Order: sequence, then C-alpha cells, then structure tokens
Amino acid sequence: MNNSVVVISYLVSMVVAVFLLWRFSHIRWYWHALAVAVALGLGLMPPLAQEAGRNYDVALGSAFLFLLVWGAGEPLFKVLHLPRHF
Repeated sequence: MNNSVVVISYLVSMVVAVFLLWRFSHIRWYWHALAVAVALGLGLMPPLAQEAGRNYDVALGSAFLFLLVWGAGEPLFKVLHLPRHF
C-alpha cells in the first residue's frame, strides 16, 4: 500500500470528524467523553496477532483519529465560538 493512501485516509477521517462537529451541535457532552474513552481504548490495546497487517493498522488508526478528533474537538468549538448550523 502506498504511503499516500495512508495519509489520505487519516486526513479524510479527521475532516469528517470536524465536519460532523461543525454541522451537528446538539450532541450531548457525554457522547464526546465516551468517544475519547473508546479512542484511547483503541489506541492503547495491543495489536491482534491474527489481524496484523497494514490494512488493519490503517483502519484502526482512522477510527482512532475520527473518535479522538470528534470527542476532543467539542470543547474547542465551544471555546472558539465557531458558528454552527442546525
């Protein structure tokens, strides 16, 4: 797999997370806290031996980035007072 595919998949997961933060502002805070907890759980778990491979790593990394950006990005949107749409 080409390195550009990895970078593009990570960027897409981050852009989707930021778009969802911008578009949907009515989500409760505990969903964001749960997303950060799940992201940390995914990031800290040891790799599965039978699933070892680059595709697995990219999928897990994309899920980790999406959950972490979506979960931890909510306070930044509130602090920076970015406009939201309903």
